[in-house]
Amino acid sequence: VKFIVIDVVPLPEDIADLAALDSTGLEQLRKHLQTQLEGQHARVTPARLNNEFSKRTRAIEIYKNLQAVRQLNRRVVYIACDVRDGEKLRAELELARRQLGPVTALVHAAGIDRSHLIDQKSPLEFREVFSVKAQGALNLMQICQEDPLRLVVAFSSISGRFGNAAQLDYCAANNFLNEWVKLMKSLHPDLHAVSLAWSGWK
Repeated sequence: VKFIVIDVVPLPEDIADLAALDSTGLEQLRKHLQTQLEGQHARVTPARLNNEFSKRTRAIEIYKNLQAVRQLNRRVVYIACDVRDGEKLRAELELARRQLGPVTALVHAAGIDRSHLIDQKSPLEFREVFSVKAQGALNLMQICQEDPLRLVVAFSSISGRFGNAAQLDYCAANNFLNEWVKLMKSLHPDLHAVSLAWSGWK
């Protein structure tokens, strides 16, 4: 079994060293980031510092998960890419195919949640939340249309079926995924295609 993992988080060159840090080392990293930010900005808010620090901790988590897969003697290629960027996604997947072969299964789990009531939600926020799932799905469908797909799994939500007052865009995006899975099945009758309607999860 071989895997191609796609996420927006880039892995820094020193990710192996970062992944080896214990809690003390991570606290030192946080202080180092604060010093760096203070040299770049007149005022460093806790939110800005937390954002920069979370980029490192997310990268560490991804790296450790990739390493865990490799320790099981499985090959895995990591692509740092936004699935909405069709051009970059196509190029990166082509490189991955050269290493691992054609794509036989898709698991589309990308998503963003920005919970606001409709009178507080901007068109930009709606597009951001909706496009990650919808445009991401369409890009994967188009880019992998020549691959011998046998399985497609979409991570949807019960909100796509029952709705949620503060998640209009998220509900629409998940309902789109449900219909996308039906489309994939109609285009490829031998394909096993399923949409998983998750409840709340972490």
